[in-house]
Amino acid sequence: MAAEKETSPCLRCKPAKCCMYITLQVQTPKKLVDFEEMLWHIAHQHVEYFVQKRHWFIMVHNPCRFNDAEGRCQIYHTRPTICRDHSTENCEFETGCDFDLHITSYEEMLEYASKRFPSLKERINDPSLLWENREQGNGKHSQRRKR
Repeated sequence: MAAEKETSPCLRCKPAKCCMYITLQVQTPKKLVDFEEMLWHIAHQHVEYFVQKRHWFIMVHNPCRFNDAEGRCQIYHTRPTICRDHSTENCEFETGCDFDLHITSYEEMLEYASKRFPSLKERINDPSLLWENREQGNGKHSQRRKR
């Protein structure tokens, strides 16, 4: 058992890669307004998107506040269930991340979305067009972000 524990990838992983970000599955973007919102997200620092096995995820790089300087969990015995359930079976330490698509910047998202919606670049360059559909009540965020 001790030999098995010593070979655990967690003990060799510095800093603890799985504790450096969070990911949440999001709905697959289908409409122009979906990509517009994703552009807003990825315009923020440390935000990325990826696709894995046809599922979309948002990734926010933000380290867990309970890791010490050596990458060890300071609340290991009382850590959240999601941490307890994490397995080294598909750990990125050993295999890296196996993304079908990885979008790391606003520019990459704009390029990707513009292939599906060629008018997007024009709309981005003319902000009045972004709100046109929302003001008519056709956008799902018509009340939230308009100032």
